[in-house]
Amino acid sequence: CSVMADDDAPILDLTFSLAGKTALVTGAAAGIGRAITDTFVAKGAHVLAFDVSDAVEALPGELGADKVTPFKCDVTSKAAVDAAVAAAQAKAGRIDILVNNAGVVHLDAAEDLSEEAWDKTMAVNLKGVFLVAQAVGRLMIAQGGGKIVNIASQAGEIAIDKHVAYCSSKFAVIGMTKVLAVEWAKHGI
Repeated sequence: CSVMADDDAPILDLTFSLAGKTALVTGAAAGIGRAITDTFVAKGAHVLAFDVSDAVEALPGELGADKVTPFKCDVTSKAAVDAAVAAAQAKAGRIDILVNNAGVVHLDAAEDLSEEAWDKTMAVNLKGVFLVAQAVGRLMIAQGGGKIVNIASQAGEIAIDKHVAYCSSKFAVIGMTKVLAVEWAKHGI
């Protein structure tokens, strides 16, 4: 499938293959993360599926044990991330692609948002993205490159009512992604 411009020239080719690639996807058990996992498997990648939910354990049965390896991982814990990334690396041998997708949203007016909701949003949406990017980034530097996709949102560019923590976290993810791109470009990331 290609998206065509007015002059019938393809502007986006979606027929690419990911055969032989290994992708680590966070938040892989549901929502956007599950859609990414399904698509990567359909494109031929082996997916290292990270999720805090027990539902991640069902993915090999649904998509193929040779196509998905599940890891229960709380991305807000450095120890958990480091252990899961090390186990994933040991299993796969390399990680070619990282998709940092895990995220949460708490909707409330700024004056009513609890500190707990703020902290949870920042822990998952920002700290988790950093911890996984850092752990996988180190591996990618050592292996000579890779691709990192940090999922943000339109909420990282615009203000949305009752989204103070979510918007703040996604603004920060965009800034962090720009810094990582500058720092790691020389490593092929």
